Amino acid sequence: MRYTFIFLIGIVLIIGCSKHSQSSGSSNQNSSLVSNWTPPENPNPQKIYNEAQADTDAGQYPNALTKYVWFFQSALKYDPAQRGVRVSFVLMSWAKLGESYPPALDKLKAVRDEAEQNVRQGKDVVNAFQDFVAINATLKDDDNTSDFFAWLDANKPDVAKAVFDRTQNWLLPALVKTKKYAVCGKYINPDASFKQILKLYRTMMEQVNQGRVGSEIKDFANQNFINKTTTLIALLSITDRKADAQQIVDKISEESDLPEFKDQIQKALNGQVPTQFP
Repeated sequence: MRYTFIFLIGIVLIIGCSKHSQSSGSSNQNSSLVSNWTPPENPNPQKIYNEAQADTDAGQYPNALTKYVWFFQSALKYDPAQRGVRVSFVLMSWAKLGESYPPALDKLKAVRDEAEQNVRQGKDVVNAFQDFVAINATLKDDDNTSDFFAWLDANKPDVAKAVFDRTQNWLLPALVKTKKYAVCGKYINPDASFKQILKLYRTMMEQVNQGRVGSEIKDFANQNFINKTTTLIALLSITDRKADAQQIVDKISEESDLPEFKDQIQKALNGQVPTQFP
């Protein structure tokens, strides 16, 4: 279910994109080979991603890893529209490869750690932090995300502010699960946050209505919208921003296409933070 959410974040990014190694005893014997793949002269990122998935299925693990790394590092140079795919589908596929081929997991963590260092050193901080939190979301490492953002809050608050809005679909659940409510309250922009939640909900519903995803996504979309919205209201309520919380409630009442969740809203206004979904 969590991968479903990462997948749907990828959809939003796609639509909004105008702007140490060890061997596994159970691995296929080909996994011990060195990759012989190099990118072609005019690489097609989508084709290379498809090839990486096929290589994984065929047990050609080193080639698959080389292609995932290439895609993550280079795909946007050739096709900027792959921005959402890069931090959703590709990361999920790369992590799946790591289940059978430990060097892939090692490399994914190394890329994550490099992104963290780039943020610390002030190198392309927003994009680097987005990579950091997206990889951690894929690896289900909320503590790493939460601890690093807390460090940014304490040491580089200007950077923390810059990255919060851009990455909160990944960041906010990690902070809430680790109960860093006060940190959340410092950086939440209620209007921008609610607009992001609403955009994700309507994107999901559009996918359902167009038949591009299964109807079960409708239930997911409703549950996710209710959870993210009540989380926002609750965080504002418990960090002395009750007027902002009420403004979100008022905005909800102005929308005619949203699910009913009055009881959950009242609990949130009373400061009850819901269990994070998914």
